[in-house]
Amino acid sequence: MSERRITITITAYKNLYPGAVIGYSGHEEGVVESVAAVAAGAKIIERHITLHHSLKGSDHASSLNPVELRYFVKSIKIVEQAMGKFQKENQVCELDCYAKYVKANNSELKFSVHIQIEICMKQNGRYNIWRRTKPQPHKPEVCGLPKDH
Repeated sequence: MSERRITITITAYKNLYPGAVIGYSGHEEGVVESVAAVAAGAKIIERHITLHHSLKGSDHASSLNPVELRYFVKSIKIVEQAMGKFQKENQVCELDCYAKYVKANNSELKFSVHIQIEICMKQNGRYNIWRRTKPQPHKPEVCGLPKDH
């Protein structure tokens, strides 16, 4: 599917199903179509991941290897930043309301964003066994790969 058709389709789904979370399942080689889907408003992207494109199986050719995965995530972040995001700016007249809210809760407000990708593979004879490990908050890891990947 071309980038143009992806953006038209996602836009149509957003109009047909307002309030629904629209996603894209990419089985193409490369990342352009998937990044275009994000630019069009897809909130969920599904891509297969492989250690090598030449492995047996129908999805390895269109899957992302670790280097491509890193490039893919970086590309999405660049597109999201370029598109901008509406952020409400607090007005001076609202400050009293916010001060009352914080005092009423008597607690600190903390926000964090956490992205974690976990990929674990064991070689057992001729079978590949994939397992998902339990997420550890604030400790992103990629099993079997150096931590900077």
